[in-house]
Amino acid sequence: MKFSIFTRLYKPDSTIFKFLIAATIAILTTGFLRIHYITYFPEPDVGMYTYLSQLIYSRLSNGQDIPSGSFLALYPMMTSWVFSLDISHYITLRLIDLLVAVTASILFFNVILNESKSLLFTTVLVVSALLAMNNIEIILYGYRNSIWASYVFLFAALLVWQSISNADTHKFYLIGALISLGILFRELGHDLVEIIEKTNLYDKIANIESPRIAYGNIYRLKTFESE
Repeated sequence: MKFSIFTRLYKPDSTIFKFLIAATIAILTTGFLRIHYITYFPEPDVGMYTYLSQLIYSRLSNGQDIPSGSFLALYPMMTSWVFSLDISHYITLRLIDLLVAVTASILFFNVILNESKSLLFTTVLVVSALLAMNNIEIILYGYRNSIWASYVFLFAALLVWQSISNADTHKFYLIGALISLGILFRELGHDLVEIIEKTNLYDKIANIESPRIAYGNIYRLKTFESE
């Protein structure tokens, strides 16, 4: 009986077996490449997203509205809860981003597998793609942007589309909702100077020429200025 369960679980056509392969590849590529940089120092892009997350948490926890007209930051908003915990926020946000990226990688594997029908081809293609997509020049140290969060919804939409039959027309509504969420999570419209001015930090960093460098220092100013 035990042998029968084992053979069913690890059959090449088993859904569980395919998931285990996808998860293993995602962890050994996306997870492995990202975990090394979790504890690296702050840098501009991560500083921007971390500060937006901190700003949103600060406003919501004090009964204030999120600033309007300056940015749409769904990813920082969804991760702003980490500031309610007495932990390293930088590392926690990078860990969250790592888990999001691993999830997106698993979905990506399944999308390619459904199209190619070949486990070997999918493995080679996805491993190569994930190694390139998780290059440090692209992701830096994690939580650099919301691209991987957007991937989760876009790849999920593709998986739903691949499962559609002629009688499943209602699934198109789900696909539309997933694509919309993917776009909204990716969109981060922002005016650097406007946000800096609205948060009363412009006078502290006005001597910094690059807005990107200024953004990278905002979080550190707000977090460490009292130490």
